[in-house]
Amino acid sequence: MNELELETIPYNRFKAVEKIIEGPNFNIDKIRQLSPCLHHLLSWVIGVIEFHRSIRKYSLSSYDFDILSDEEITFCTEMDNILVLYYKLLRYSNSYCKQYEKTAHNIMLTMNIAFGK
Repeated sequence: MNELELETIPYNRFKAVEKIIEGPNFNIDKIRQLSPCLHHLLSWVIGVIEFHRSIRKYSLSSYDFDILSDEEITFCTEMDNILVLYYKLLRYSNSYCKQYEKTAHNIMLTMNIAFGK
């Protein structure tokens, strides 16, 4: 199974899901009574939305569009795109470094250097 690459999910998808979970008809407690399995799945989705909010600071929620000017919305959208590129770069850097981590660990062990302590 592939990892969830949160930064690659388009903002409009988050907005659509956020609109549903913040809607007046969405009640997580009633869903728990109906189906514990569905409750766990939706709790995970809500967690993903919250994580999205924490890493993409400039992403706008549905109510922000009503209170912000067009210039502010444009600024937030552009900043969000910059953050997405930043997280993609971090993901690439992390995977690239992991390829060489074992080699570096072995070299340090042969040099009698405590690695990671």
